[in-house]
Amino acid sequence: MIATVTLNPSLDRIVSVGGFSVGATLAVSDTRQVAGGKGINVARVIKVLGGEVIATGFLGGPTGELMERKLKEEGLRAEFVKIKENTRNNLTILDPTSKTQTHLMEPGPKVDMRELSEFMGKFKKIMMRSKFLVLAGSLPPGVRQNFYAELIQLAKGEGVRTVLDSRGEALLEGLKASPFMVKPNRKELEEIAGKKLRRRKDMIKVIRSLLDKGIKIVALSLGRQGAVVASNERIWSASPPQVKVVNSVGSGDALVAGLIYSLTKGRGMEEAIRLGMACATANAIVSGAGFCGKEAIKKFYHRMPIGLEHKYGPSLLPEEA
Repeated sequence: MIATVTLNPSLDRIVSVGGFSVGATLAVSDTRQVAGGKGINVARVIKVLGGEVIATGFLGGPTGELMERKLKEEGLRAEFVKIKENTRNNLTILDPTSKTQTHLMEPGPKVDMRELSEFMGKFKKIMMRSKFLVLAGSLPPGVRQNFYAELIQLAKGEGVRTVLDSRGEALLEGLKASPFMVKPNRKELEEIAGKKLRRRKDMIKVIRSLLDKGIKIVALSLGRQGAVVASNERIWSASPPQVKVVNSVGSGDALVAGLIYSLTKGRGMEEAIRLGMACATANAIVSGAGFCGKEAIKKFYHRMPIGLEHKYGPSLLPEEA
């Protein structure tokens, strides 16, 4: 089983507004409300692929109750801890005219020590029946910044492979526990490096430094430019086919889902990368993160070129990338 943790989920409202501009009065042409959060998005795609998955984290108040109902309607297995404060609401404004996306994100509810303790008890039980764990998204107020690192260590104790996809201090602290896989985007890789990374070979150097610290796989998502995925032996690059992007939110989560679903099936890295990129591409052509269709995934899987950029030994840094 694959477990996903979303500690700061949100009820996501996605609206389409042609010619969106600040200060104007504009008509909404389409609206959708879905249960959101990076771990939930990952779980959603794994379910589409046919994998066994469970989502956990925190939900609270009327918004949390609505999200629970929506997850149940989707048929997603969810075991969230209920908290006193209300789960946050996020808003995404899609402008099909300018092809832009604007995201308005609330900070999230505060979690107290009793709620954290209840979560830890549930988490330990879930780890006893899991093979992979995905820790994704931001931490809500009241949760210490090294919490992901603690969860990674606990999961390792149960023989569970961990995936970390976060940002800021939560990401930096989590890396200290050496998760099995980390999935940064370019901005997050720059946070890790502590500087701007303008050249591809500079990104590769940072990726290599993460591998040298015990992380087994680094998957760098680069939006329309695809992804760079690295292990201790090879670096692969993948470029998605040209598609009409409806909403790119959740494509990185779909990449994670495809990668780890393949790995749980014992498939090789190239096949895992191909499926991960197919999921990411299928996600980008629909409204709502993680709502990609199985047929679209299958179609893009067969159109996904995977290139081998480098093959190297444990201590050899590639000179160019």
